Amino acid sequence: MLAGVQTTALFTAGVFNGPITLYPRAAAACIKFDDGLGNFGESAPFQIPYGDQLRLHVVMPGQAFTAGQAPGNAPAVPTPQIAGSLISAEVYVVDQGWNVVDNVTAGWSPDLVVMSLENSAGTQGYVDLTAASPMMPGSGNHATPSGIRLRTAYPAGDGRLVARMSGLEGRSDAFTINPSSYSEIVFVAPGETLAPGIQRSLFPDGKTGLPTTQVVNENVLATVYLTDAYFNPIIDPPLAGPSWPSLTFSSTAPAAAVVTFSFQNPFPMTPQAFANHVVFGTIGANTLRVVDTSPVPKSVNQTIDVTPGTPTRFLVTPNAAS
Repeated sequence: MLAGVQTTALFTAGVFNGPITLYPRAAAACIKFDDGLGNFGESAPFQIPYGDQLRLHVVMPGQAFTAGQAPGNAPAVPTPQIAGSLISAEVYVVDQGWNVVDNVTAGWSPDLVVMSLENSAGTQGYVDLTAASPMMPGSGNHATPSGIRLRTAYPAGDGRLVARMSGLEGRSDAFTINPSSYSEIVFVAPGETLAPGIQRSLFPDGKTGLPTTQVVNENVLATVYLTDAYFNPIIDPPLAGPSWPSLTFSSTAPAAAVVTFSFQNPFPMTPQAFANHVVFGTIGANTLRVVDTSPVPKSVNQTIDVTPGTPTRFLVTPNAAS
């Protein structure tokens, strides 16, 4: 129940008996009842103290903090962002009723507020913290982390900014981060995983893991993504029209290598990732090249080691010297 806001309750045989959640904090409050027919009454005055569940509360761009009111922000959905955007946030120390709580009252320790990014399932995303982490004031109202570059895209609207400080943490309302413009072709071989948003200084090709060795003359899954500069798969057609480019696959090493493609080549790209099989007929380090049909073509090379398969038969030939 929010102070000053009318709430309807059902009386049974003239009696209401049920739980009431009260906020915001108040030194003196009372509950008033009015049946709309001229009959009214009110409770004796009472105090609404701070709650006993402390957390950090994150306010995103496009939102305003609503102290003592659920859900703590208005509106409930933050402004959509684009991967690569630099944003700031506000972080408060609050109780379960969204009342700001100072460190003297609640016993928490002022410290640096560190930000990170994840989705609603808790899977870690990537940000760049381009500015120093701010100190939370003892009042709990409020720290302002700034220079947060959003790297991982969440076009489904399930991104959350996470604040942590001295054992306290809090998550923003879910928001959308759309990928930026088309910038890269990423070829993911078996054994590798695309890592949207990962820092290029750590993984310059946007992938984790290493290509696993494949067997000659067997199907090998080739997965290709069109991504932005932060390795997020793009969702909108990148060419005029709008349209999607086609991808041309070729073998560049070893010389005279035999490679069989199980798909149309060039392949017309779609919003989904390309995922089809190739068959390497040559043993050794095989390199595939993928080139798109953009006005300024983009390309990528991928090397996969190919080994003989398990022996299944013996070949017997005459010995001319016998």
